[in-house]
Amino acid sequence: MEESLAYKLSAPLPLPTLKNTFTQQLITKVCSDLACDKRPFIQSSEDPQLFHNDHLTKVIDVETFTAQFCEEMSKLANQNSVLYQEFMQNKENITLLQILEQGDSHLSKIDEMVNRQKNDFVMDIANLQERIIQAIQSIKEENIKKLDSFNEQYKQSFITLKANIDQFFLLSRQNFYYSNQNTFQYKLASLGTPEAQQFLSNLKSHINKSKLLSQGNVTPLQMLTEMQTLARFLMQMTNSPPNYEKIQNLQSNFLDSLVNEAGFVLNTAISSRMYIPFGCNKELSQVLTGENNLQLQLPTRNIDNFFLKPTKKFSIGTQITCILSISEQLFAIGSQNDSQLRMFDSTNKKISTFQAHNQNIVSLEKIHNYENNSRQFVSLGLDLQIIVWNIDDISVSTQPRVFRRIPIQQMGISIIDLKDSTHIAFSDVHKDVNICNIYSQKIGTCNTNSLSKINGLTLLKKGEKFISYSQDSIINIWRLTKYSSSQDPILICDQSLDDPLFGSISQIFIATQWPGHCIIVSFEGSVKLFDFNKNCIVFTKFGNRKIQSNQMESFLIEVSDQKSNPPIWLITFSFTDNIATQHHLSMAPYAMHSLDIKMGHQLSVQQSQGKHKVQLFNQQNGNVKAYTTMVMFSSDTTDELMIYELKGN
Repeated sequence: MEESLAYKLSAPLPLPTLKNTFTQQLITKVCSDLACDKRPFIQSSEDPQLFHNDHLTKVIDVETFTAQFCEEMSKLANQNSVLYQEFMQNKENITLLQILEQGDSHLSKIDEMVNRQKNDFVMDIANLQERIIQAIQSIKEENIKKLDSFNEQYKQSFITLKANIDQFFLLSRQNFYYSNQNTFQYKLASLGTPEAQQFLSNLKSHINKSKLLSQGNVTPLQMLTEMQTLARFLMQMTNSPPNYEKIQNLQSNFLDSLVNEAGFVLNTAISSRMYIPFGCNKELSQVLTGENNLQLQLPTRNIDNFFLKPTKKFSIGTQITCILSISEQLFAIGSQNDSQLRMFDSTNKKISTFQAHNQNIVSLEKIHNYENNSRQFVSLGLDLQIIVWNIDDISVSTQPRVFRRIPIQQMGISIIDLKDSTHIAFSDVHKDVNICNIYSQKIGTCNTNSLSKINGLTLLKKGEKFISYSQDSIINIWRLTKYSSSQDPILICDQSLDDPLFGSISQIFIATQWPGHCIIVSFEGSVKLFDFNKNCIVFTKFGNRKIQSNQMESFLIEVSDQKSNPPIWLITFSFTDNIATQHHLSMAPYAMHSLDIKMGHQLSVQQSQGKHKVQLFNQQNGNVKAYTTMVMFSSDTTDELMIYELKGN
């Protein structure tokens, strides 16, 4: 009876034999060292000593090797399958894999697209050159005409006025010729007969005209008025001739502005044309603000301008590296001089100190724990620790307990809360970003591929996404995911944006009412609006002046009750220049209007040279349920806290 097909499939297959191609001898040994780059099959007794002498223990039987190898592959394949399924959950990745499978044909399409757009770009440049030349030629011709017209008009007015004055006032101007008989006779005798006759004829003519003037005839009086008008006009032209100042340095006058504007338009056009629409991110319509204590929502839109009114100044007794407003009167402070955590009560003017870290505290961040409805904040220190504190506990206790102490591997720089009651993210000195579960204390790390330090982190979507940005104009968008078996936090870089037009990024803000956009503030003083869906900068503008400052702090003010095209105010502080500027931003169309704000207090040279921190907080007005928005400044070069009242009018 024939064996069934099912039996044949279930029966183990006989192992094939491996033979040396030349000698036909059986191969029974193989090198199992994955790091070995020598030939793996042992084809002769000399092979182990010749090729694998430093790892002879890795030379094993073929059967043992295949069993171990298959087991390892199976285990890794299962893990890889989990990651692959996670990767394939993103529709963009599915589309991307389809594109990758097209291979050379897709590259050919991209090549055609790029070449076509290069031709379009060259044509645009040629048209731009032609229009610029035409505009310059038109400006040249128009202004040459103006100069020629001035010259001709001036000459004609000059000649006319001189003739009129000679005609009407010759007698009075030559009074000395006839006021004395001897002088008049001497004048006639000094001339030849023809000249004397002409001179006498002219005098007779002027005597007759002077008679008409003395009789008050209307016509001469009108002519005299016209002559006075012409005289005033000629004097005005004499006092204000054309004043063309020769351009000494084109680059420092208007040429750099022209080049910057044209460059921005062309670069924006290229960015939008080069955009391949398989990378759109539709999730950004649900963005939430992530800047802690640097964004404010106002209930009214009837504000035109802001001003800062100095109210208080405190001396803390130590240089301040970081400060956090944890209530309307309580502030947590990290010092540059020691490792203590200071709590400053601005109402009672009292400072409490707690020994927390072993080295300086570099960052403080408020976190929201919705599970047990507790208020907490974290401190990040150079001693490779993150400490979680309970605000309610530290407010009343002289020796508050540490809620959690989390060890980290690298020195941190800045930290943010993902607002999901579980995770915080922080950047470190090795240009990495890290995600930390504050309960399991497990940490996931990713490299940003940045060559410069990370300037900051901004929350993009609550509990899921955040942005890192660095000095070398690189913006990375990170997504939090979890490994299915261990629940370890894992970061995936959804998008990496590298554009020199970003400039040296100081801060990035996410406006809750402008979904799909972020506001980029640069150290050069420019403000840019980036559209995540179009993947390009859609608007850029400098404030009232270009600023070269490596000390720039900003905060954002939104209006909460306007549904259509809500305005946004961005207030920036350039401490090296001691300048505060408000920028009024709007969409549809994109626009920005800037106005300088008087600080009301001149920073000292020592203060202006330090690294500053800005905090926004609300302060209750007495017993009434009304609050005043306050702004606090601190510097790592002084021990002063300066508090301003932010007012709108």
